[in-house]
Amino acid sequence: AVHRHDRGFVDGGHRAAPSRRGSARIRELEVGLFSGEGGGSGFGRARNSTPHPACCTRIRGFFMSDVLNLSYSAPGAVTRRFMASSASVQVLNGPIGSGKTTACLVKAIKLAQQQGISRYAMVVGAGNKRCRTRRFRLCVVRDTYRQLWKTTLPSWFKRIPRSEGEFTGSENSPARHVVPFVLSDGTIAVMEVDFVAIGDNVIEDVLRGYEPTAFYLNEADLLVREVFTYAQGRCGRFPDMSDGGPTWHGILMDCNAPELSSWLYQDFFKPSGEALREMGVELFRQPSGLSEMAENLENLPAGYYTTQARSQPAWYVSRMIENKPGFSRAGRPVYPEF
Repeated sequence: AVHRHDRGFVDGGHRAAPSRRGSARIRELEVGLFSGEGGGSGFGRARNSTPHPACCTRIRGFFMSDVLNLSYSAPGAVTRRFMASSASVQVLNGPIGSGKTTACLVKAIKLAQQQGISRYAMVVGAGNKRCRTRRFRLCVVRDTYRQLWKTTLPSWFKRIPRSEGEFTGSENSPARHVVPFVLSDGTIAVMEVDFVAIGDNVIEDVLRGYEPTAFYLNEADLLVREVFTYAQGRCGRFPDMSDGGPTWHGILMDCNAPELSSWLYQDFFKPSGEALREMGVELFRQPSGLSEMAENLENLPAGYYTTQARSQPAWYVSRMIENKPGFSRAGRPVYPEF
């Protein structure tokens, strides 16, 4: 069980136990729609029904460790506000090393555990006990597979080790991780995460087959706008409305400070806060890494940002450390007065 949860989420200082019921570990989980009395809606009725043969899926490999460390404390005030947001599109912007990727991944786990209980899907664990489930599907998008496996997946594995649940995929190709979390109310959140990259592929070919609850656009300043466009049109497709639909659906994004000519700046940094809210967007901008209010310093070496600033060109210091849009990679200020 989860020792403590707030609306289905394990927050700072608490841990999620493995997916097991009683003293026996769940070695095989069976997720399926149950066609019991009354359509299988409701835990009591579904418990006495049998799996519908057309939509029953067996998921193997759930050998969970004794305790998953899901404790998380937001590394600053801006990240804390991001974690509390319920906007359809949430953008976390900050300098390098400010904990953006970890915050987005933990936010996704939070959302999975806050997902409403499925009307039909059940998990069969030890002793053939059927448990109510919360189903959440995330699609993580990166610019290249090299960066996906070099940076994004290692950050994910720090929270959810590769050995947990069922992981499939090989380097420089798509990957998938399905992980169950037992919550303190006895339900099991089944989180499916697809990891993909755009690379040289046609964006439509990569994303058109995905029907997730949410997208996470990692390092969005390295992605073209069409990725966001397709993500907007495909999120909220899981779970089906007949199964209760998604409690929340939308897009999580993180980015460094973009160039002023980029779609990211034009769409999310240039409009006013009120205009963004009308679009269902919240932009969270972390302070400069050289500021006294810099975030995530406790997880960085002493003097990390000042050391970085000494040896980097002006455009890099401005965008990647001070978190200021406006400099191109050529080091030429677009708007010097910014």
